[in-house]
Amino acid sequence: MGYFEDCKAAFLRAKSEEDLNTASLMLEDVGFNALPAKQQAELTQLEDQLWSQFEDEEVSQWAAPV
Repeated sequence: MGYFEDCKAAFLRAKSEEDLNTASLMLEDVGFNALPAKQQAELTQLEDQLWSQFEDEEVSQWAAPV
């Protein structure tokens, strides 16, 4: 598996904030900069989407009645 596939898999496996942080750190690695711009954009978009989804779930949990 290549770097792009590894990064994408890390995001898709993420089940917690810690998992997302770990996957996001992969985008700061030198390997990310070596990827073609299209793959960088895809991973960045996936990162943004998953963080937004995670934050929405966190907010809904805070707002839910106990």
